[in-house]
Amino acid sequence: MAYSKDELRKMSPAVRELARVQEELQRFSRNLKDAIDELQALEPDSAAREKAREHPTVIDVARDPDL
Repeated sequence: MAYSKDELRKMSPAVRELARVQEELQRFSRNLKDAIDELQALEPDSAAREKAREHPTVIDVARDPDL
């Protein structure tokens, strides 16, 4: 939730910082959801899938939880 400049001026410094952190967390959450959606849309080819089975990375596991 974005606050107007007038609302921010009326807040104490601690509440202002809390509002800033809340907005940052919401932005991070949206970015994370977008990244997960992109990873789920990827279909690795068979060679990449075999390599992932031998040495899975976090992204490989995100693409295929069965690794």
